Amino acid sequence: MIPSLSSFPLDEVIEAGSIKDDLGRQHHHASYAQILVRNKQQLEDFPNYLKKLQVEHDSIKAVFVNADVPVLGNREKHSKYLALADSSVLDDPVVQNISYSERQALAWDDLVKFKKATKLPICVKGLQCKEDVAKAIELGLDGCVISTHGGRQLDYSRAPVEVLAETQKYLKEKNISLVRPGTNRKFEIFVDGGVRRGSDVIKALCLGASGVGLGRPFLYSMAGYGQPGVERAIRILKAEMVRDMKLLGVRSIDELNEDLVDIETLKYKGIQKTDSLYDLNYVQVPSPKFKS
Repeated sequence: MIPSLSSFPLDEVIEAGSIKDDLGRQHHHASYAQILVRNKQQLEDFPNYLKKLQVEHDSIKAVFVNADVPVLGNREKHSKYLALADSSVLDDPVVQNISYSERQALAWDDLVKFKKATKLPICVKGLQCKEDVAKAIELGLDGCVISTHGGRQLDYSRAPVEVLAETQKYLKEKNISLVRPGTNRKFEIFVDGGVRRGSDVIKALCLGASGVGLGRPFLYSMAGYGQPGVERAIRILKAEMVRDMKLLGVRSIDELNEDLVDIETLKYKGIQKTDSLYDLNYVQVPSPKFKS
């Protein structure tokens, strides 16, 4: 998923992900475009942008529109690192304006307009309640991402996997089908935020997600070891998923279901208990040293 605010233009990212086959033909890796509408002019021009995107980039398979960043959250870690580099930068009005700058507000009607402007699937990213997921299905959108934008927008937001579990229960109660009437197309629900292990992926799939998004794990592996680090992270995730599925007794992704996940304990998440015997005897495993 390539964000509009990435370090490199969309064209360059797509080109970097292309490979040549034995006949010298160029093939581009399938990608999604993640769009943040920043102002009213961009909102008005967006249908034309979608048409252009569809014509010029056949490797873009869907468009995800950010709906959870009307204003940047209070990102204290960012401020602390700025202060470490140069404390005077925090008094700079330009920096403050960037931190608190307003973004273009989006309405459901805008998303419907985007949907009519292109054949590309239109998904909304950043939903945080079951009612909004149901609304997106009702309006004929193609999918959504239940997300808290990496947990750095609004303090105390609920974990996306919790909202996912609640959403699936809500859709069943309201008898809302994910499959479009008269078609084989399905409304796709994705989830991101806090996915760190293969078991996290499995939990989301069991609760009805079509897939998950990962950011930090790949950023860290890339920052530490480059491409080999990213490849290693993928292998670790795959190995964890295969191992855990074997231990669950399932042979394929299709066999994953909500009966394999205990969501009853979510209602008791605020209750803390300690295991003193474990705490007294557990020895912290030292982290491996980084390779030079």
